[in-house]
Amino acid sequence: GVDAIVDALELFEGLDVQDDGLDGVPARDVVRLEVRMESLPHLPRLHLVPQLRILNVTGNKLTDIDAVRDAPLLEELVLDQNRLTSLRGIERLHRLVVLRAVRNEISDAEDLASLPSLRHVDLSINHLSTLRLSAPGLMKLQLQKNRLTSVAFLEKLPSLAELHLGENQLSSLDPRISEWNPLLLKVFLWRNSLTSLPELRLPLLTDLTVDNNRLSELGPLGFLPSLERLSANHNRIQVVGSPLSASPLLHTLQLAFNALPASEAERAVVGFPRLRKLQLNDNPAGADLMEAYRPWALRLVPQLDELDNEAVEGPERTTARSAQLAADPYLPHVLARGRRGPSAAAPSAVP
Repeated sequence: GVDAIVDALELFEGLDVQDDGLDGVPARDVVRLEVRMESLPHLPRLHLVPQLRILNVTGNKLTDIDAVRDAPLLEELVLDQNRLTSLRGIERLHRLVVLRAVRNEISDAEDLASLPSLRHVDLSINHLSTLRLSAPGLMKLQLQKNRLTSVAFLEKLPSLAELHLGENQLSSLDPRISEWNPLLLKVFLWRNSLTSLPELRLPLLTDLTVDNNRLSELGPLGFLPSLERLSANHNRIQVVGSPLSASPLLHTLQLAFNALPASEAERAVVGFPRLRKLQLNDNPAGADLMEAYRPWALRLVPQLDELDNEAVEGPERTTARSAQLAADPYLPHVLARGRRGPSAAAPSAVP
């Protein structure tokens, strides 16, 4: 097949495709068609390009895509920045792998319900309040900036690895997400109305973002052994579950702009030996401790490379480690035993 960027007017007239270096190539051989920023009110006559695999019509004035029914071999469809309110016509694209329809006015995506080949769907910045999907191979789903109130549509997406649901209207997260989507790697739930999070069992999850919600408690988050980044800035968190999560690989923890006192902040950061980046600024803990806040935080986690967006320098880390050791209640016993030497160890009891 031929990969070409085609002038839409040629297709409207039924002429052969012509492009620099591809003069005379017939439309029937075109596999890629891009008609961007042309103010098109409707799609080209796609029956003229029967081998079409990729169609990009970003930045036009489309109000419907009924004509895609004439392109059953489509594998990638990009409809960004148009005036669509539905996806009617897409239901016949059983080979479709990638769908992008960002920044439209879509409130009805019912025709998307059963497309078995989908791997990546991006319907960000639309008007969706509900969604129905059954796509066993879908791996990436982007739905940020819509009006969704439920995640029930996740039930039939067993291969999902990346989920973007920022800036919707979610008040809760269904605990069955661990059963429905066990392969999740990244979950982004910023700017919703979440008041709590369930305990999760997602062994592959590396990123969880819940910034700008209404959480007053955080954790226990459950079994997340691969978690590396947890962000819950700009909430109302006062209480931290113990343990916050079973996540020995966690290296970034962001809890800024919450309501954490020192005792809860301490509970949040302990138990993460690989923690390197920590944000606790703008919590009551900092206001209460004042100048003592930074030394206190570094004593808790002296291995940090960055605290509250400020690098931790070598001397500061050394001081923190010394303070941590000095506060260790077992240190005097260890030192005393060291002075006695191995021969001074208490003898074993003899029956």
